[in-house]
Amino acid sequence: MERVKNGPVSFDKFEWDDFSLEAKDLVKGMLSYDITLRHSASSAFQHPWIQKNQTLVISLLNQPNHLKVNKVLTNLRNFRVF
Repeated sequence: MERVKNGPVSFDKFEWDDFSLEAKDLVKGMLSYDITLRHSASSAFQHPWIQKNQTLVISLLNQPNHLKVNKVLTNLRNFRVF
């Protein structure tokens, strides 16, 4: 949370090693502290990574047992802006 408030989010943990730059760009846009820069649900849906990977996204959401995906989804679910 503090990293989101204080500046750009970095993806240096092992959970992000296998994710593309485009996927990281999507997540950065969703975690932007500045509400004018943050993705809305509709703009996130229009992001190129989502558009290119719709089948993958549905598959991952239906199989949350994958260790890295489960960790990332858990972190996103627990994220709160105060």
